[in-house]
Amino acid sequence: MKKLKCKSCLKVWYVDDSELNNQTVCPFCDVSIRQEMALNKIDSFDKAIYSTVKMAGVDILKQPSRLAAYMMDTAPGFKKEVKVMSKNLTNEYAKDIFSAFSGNINDIESTFIRLKNLLIDEECLSEGWADTICNGFKGAIFMMKGKDIPVQLSAEVFDVSDISDISYENPILKYSDVSDIVDSGKCGNYVYWAFMKDGTIIIDGQGNMYGFMQDIDVPWINYIDNIRRVYIKSGVMSVGDNAFRECFELEEVEFLGFDIGDYAFDGCSALKKIKFCEKLRSIGHCAFCECSSLKKVELYEGLQFIGMSAFDSCSSLEKVEFSIVSEKTVTIGECAFSNCNNLKNIIMPQNLDEIGECAFYGCTKISRIDIHDIFKIRAECFAGWTSDQTIKFRKGQYMGIWNSDWNKDCNAKIIYL
Repeated sequence: MKKLKCKSCLKVWYVDDSELNNQTVCPFCDVSIRQEMALNKIDSFDKAIYSTVKMAGVDILKQPSRLAAYMMDTAPGFKKEVKVMSKNLTNEYAKDIFSAFSGNINDIESTFIRLKNLLIDEECLSEGWADTICNGFKGAIFMMKGKDIPVQLSAEVFDVSDISDISYENPILKYSDVSDIVDSGKCGNYVYWAFMKDGTIIIDGQGNMYGFMQDIDVPWINYIDNIRRVYIKSGVMSVGDNAFRECFELEEVEFLGFDIGDYAFDGCSALKKIKFCEKLRSIGHCAFCECSSLKKVELYEGLQFIGMSAFDSCSSLEKVEFSIVSEKTVTIGECAFSNCNNLKNIIMPQNLDEIGECAFYGCTKISRIDIHDIFKIRAECFAGWTSDQTIKFRKGQYMGIWNSDWNKDCNAKIIYL
């Protein structure tokens, strides 16, 4: 167990040892507490690639010639390696490398074994040069994932040897009138809940809420038919799986943390208003599925992932607004906005990694959608669209992995600018 104290706001929170490396911002004041320090010197090919990608952005990997030109200026000590790389990396290989940078770290080894074999068999490179190129990119990926990069923490970290040192007193009891509280308890290691007489559930504390196998496992099961508002305070980092599933009277949600679990608000048919903050980074599978009273969703620059069917069948949803200035790449999962048949206006983020299969299936009231940089487009993501609708793609992003059936059953006008 670790205790962290933010050097900016001086507030304290607790995390398990395994979660320490995942702490990036203070849950109270949102100040970044983990900053990568600059490399002292670029003395290896992997560091040369890493420093270039950090400066120019990961999208530079889609264009081997541009990557090489950039590296000639930033890493002049590796001109020979850069020339060999530029000569032998095709656009197809670049797709695999970009996917490796953006994907699961567990898949890296198999990706570069395959790439090494291709460089030897197809490009006639020696095994030594193939190893140099593959190991360079592989090492750079590990650095991008935070391995072997010096990190400066703007938070003090203390070992908590005695678990009894941590106060388990419900913080809600300190600032609420006890006579207004119907029931209360724990819903995480250091996260607490209270159900109020006015139908509000307050969640407060530090760290992650428990995930629940099914909705009947939640500690507020006796009140799910009476919950009208959910207020989750900033020290709480996540909403657990199934936490408020099928709370049919729930109308408002405010969540100031990072991650929303699978099925967290699935089937909340009276939900009209949701408020997120800038640090929200993921929305789980079916998190707001069939929230049929929801009309508007505003998403901020920290968001990186929208799960499968996250907003599927939100039949009253009219507007979805992403932050267009996001520096993160965003994945929109399979069927994420499927059957949102009243959705009229959607502002897409600039940096899209993937649009999943059937992501906008049946969204026939959107007159136009503008898509910026996009790498992967899956099958039938605009199925059901009519000739009255328009899909615009920005010039320069056509190197990605586009499924041949991406526009199947789509009659919309397609424009490439």
